[in-house]
Parts: sequence; C-alpha cells; structure tokens
Amino acid sequence: MTTRLSDLTNRIQNEIALSHHSAESESRLICFHLFRKYFGLQKMSDLFGVDRIFQLPIAFENELDFILRERKKNYPLQYLFSYQFFLNHEYEVNPSVLIPRPETELLVKEVFAHYPAKSSLCGLEIGLGSGIISSEILFHYPNLKMLATEVSTEALIVGEKNIYKVIGKEKATRFQSHLVKKGEIFPSKTTLEVYGLDFIVSNPPYLLNHPSEVEEGVSLFEPKVALFPEEGVNFFYKEIISLSQKILKDGGMVFVEIPHERSKEIERMFLDADFSVSITKDLSARDRVISAKKRK
Repeated sequence: MTTRLSDLTNRIQNEIALSHHSAESESRLICFHLFRKYFGLQKMSDLFGVDRIFQLPIAFENELDFILRERKKNYPLQYLFSYQFFLNHEYEVNPSVLIPRPETELLVKEVFAHYPAKSSLCGLEIGLGSGIISSEILFHYPNLKMLATEVSTEALIVGEKNIYKVIGKEKATRFQSHLVKKGEIFPSKTTLEVYGLDFIVSNPPYLLNHPSEVEEGVSLFEPKVALFPEEGVNFFYKEIISLSQKILKDGGMVFVEIPHERSKEIERMFLDADFSVSITKDLSARDRVISAKKRK
C-alpha cells in the first residue's frame, strides 16, 4: 500500500480520537514504532522532518490494524510495542511490570543529585520491577554495587534482562537480585550480611484502587501487585523505614516515590523515625519524591 505520511498519521489519529485525548501524540508514537521496525528509522526527526510517500509492506498494515484495535480497548501502547524509553535507555516491558513513567525519573535524579558519579557506593532497591531504577543508577555509578528485591518471578526476569542489556553481563557482578515472599521487602531468611548501605531506593506500591488515584487503563492492565499494597496503603513505607534503621549506615539516604495525596503523612513517618526529609515536586507541582537522611 502506498500512502503519504500525513495521511497515515491523520488516519490513526481519527481512529483513536474517540477514546484517547492524546490521539495526536499517540499517532506519532505509533508511526515511529512501525517505521522504526519496518524501515529502520531511529529518530523522530528522521520520520517527521518531511512529509514523504511510503510503500508500506503488508506486515506493517497488519500490525497497525492490531495496534489500533487493541488501543481502542485501552490496552497500553508500551505493552503493544514491548518497550518504553526511560532516561538514557530503552527498556523491555510486558504486563508483568509497570510501565516506566516520567515521575520515576525524578526519583533516579535525586540519587544522582546526592552522590558524585565516581562514588563507591552500595545500594538496595526495593521492588526491582522492570529494572529501570537499578539500571540507570548502575550505569551512572561505575563503582556501585547494587542489591534488589522483587516479589514477582516474572518481573524479576524482565528486570534482570534489562540490567544486563544496559550495563552488560560482564559488569553484572555488581548487581544481585533476590526474590521475596509476598508481604516482605527483604528476605526474612538469608545468608546475606547487609549492613552499612549507603542508600535505599524504591518506587513501591502506593495507590488506592479508586478512580481518584488510578486511571482505568492502568488498573485493568498493569500488575496490581506493583500498584496496590494489600497490606495497607503505607505498608511499604513503614517496612522501608524499619529496614533502613537496621541496614542503612548513619547518614545514609532513603529515596522513595510517594503519592502526593499522602505526602505529609509519609513525611511524618520519616520524621518520627529521626530522618531529615526533603520533598521533590513533579512537573505538575505535586509532591512526588521523598529524600530522607538517617541522622547520625
């Protein structure tokens, strides 16, 4: 099939406009995904700089029809593409892991802001998921050793795969992952002697399963275990604080993503545990990241 690029983007936009307010930006993302896959284009500017005419292969058309059909059901584009960009890298994603979001970039950048790049550090991530947080931190700090825990076997597979891709298997000796039981954030029975960590980082489950806090497409398709804490909405923050008091060195840091609806409540939990606390706001000026320092 021969088509002009502008006609193709308009067609996609019109087909998904009824169900998605961001139809224009999504049409560009869909086009870029397909032209990248079938024509080898690597940059948005390579595609949208000039309104060209393309001869589309049948496989292109078939995949486009599939994407549009599933997207009308609110199925996430990132799962349809099987990847998502985050900070400096591309990550594999599937329905066993959360889709990386810009808010979590703030969490990673808070770690970067606290330590020089050449620092020799030892950190722990609670909830590895897709591995985006540990991957970016390991990539940024060549002298870092990183531990991570995860409750989902399927998520652990994805996270480890992404880390190997980003830092290389030969450097993956700097990283260890551990599967934990539901309701745990760190193995209850372990031979690990982990003390004097420099930091703990986490984007834990923190949402209420309510339309005021989560969109329908998110609650339907993304892993509930990574969204909704069954043990109580602040369970993971309580457990992280408790763990940090045991294994974090004096002056060590805890970096956590938080729900803006309960930011003051969570801040008070850290203050009551004798941490000093700063809060970083997201692009919508909502409280999004707590950086807490363990007092000496």
